[in-house]
Amino acid sequence: MNQSIQEDIIKTYQQSLSWYQSFSVQHDDISLDLSHACRSCDYSRLGAPDQPKQLPNGLIYRFDTSFCGKPGWNSLKRMIKNSLPGSDFIESRACRSMSLNSFRYTLHCNRYKCLETKNEKEYNDDGFTQSGVRHEYVKRPKTNGALSTIDAMATKTELRAMKNQTVTSSSKVHRKKRMYPTKRRTKSQRPGLPTEKCNCQISILLWKDSYFYLDARYTNLHHTGHPYIPPTAKKLGSAEISDQQAFILQQLSVIGVQKSKITSLLSAMDDSVGSFSVQTVKNYLNTCDLLKQKELGLDNHMSSA
Repeated sequence: MNQSIQEDIIKTYQQSLSWYQSFSVQHDDISLDLSHACRSCDYSRLGAPDQPKQLPNGLIYRFDTSFCGKPGWNSLKRMIKNSLPGSDFIESRACRSMSLNSFRYTLHCNRYKCLETKNEKEYNDDGFTQSGVRHEYVKRPKTNGALSTIDAMATKTELRAMKNQTVTSSSKVHRKKRMYPTKRRTKSQRPGLPTEKCNCQISILLWKDSYFYLDARYTNLHHTGHPYIPPTAKKLGSAEISDQQAFILQQLSVIGVQKSKITSLLSAMDDSVGSFSVQTVKNYLNTCDLLKQKELGLDNHMSSA
């Protein structure tokens, strides 16, 4: 590859690591661009309806009054997250602010958490064990959620036989083949240094009148250290499958339609932003088959045979 092309690719990538978050909400059928108001700290040109005559210091917008009190925070948080495309936001613990009757809620970009620093491990010279680790001499069972008890000191053959007859609580996939590890290793996306983390955050204040306000003083809409992720690239899990989609999925599976075509159909008919993966559809269908076998009592018949 040409050297100039390589430099252009690196330059484009470096530029994509710095971008501004768009933040638009619906208020009484009116679309409000809160990102411009947060950067300019000016609410006079916002044109938001149903606003108090005078806002407290630093607060530029009062959200819809249907979100009232602490019980309304979960629904408001869900609405705000859906209005922030390009990155996932996580909530930090709410804290008291300015007075005993006001609370501050903060939504951080998921890249604001740094990697945990690992302490250096000391090993004994006469063996391969860590210092400070207590030896275990008692044979004890190990359970994992709803799984049946598995002997921690059983042989490999016994463990494999027991695990093949169980269903994991995480993926709920019947382990017919031991061709993959039980717990896959994942790579963390957290930055390694505090200087590399993203400081983008949304600050919401629950004021004394039990309404939520957007605080521009502690709101930062500038992302750094990671590129913009289009909403269509988001992968949906089995929890996002609705009842109607589940019915269509099972009917197509009985007919014999390929899993890839079913995935494309679900992604096309889904109203939410994102797409399903083929593995999610496979896991969901396998779970449905296991539940049907359990209801019919076929699993006990197969194990006894």
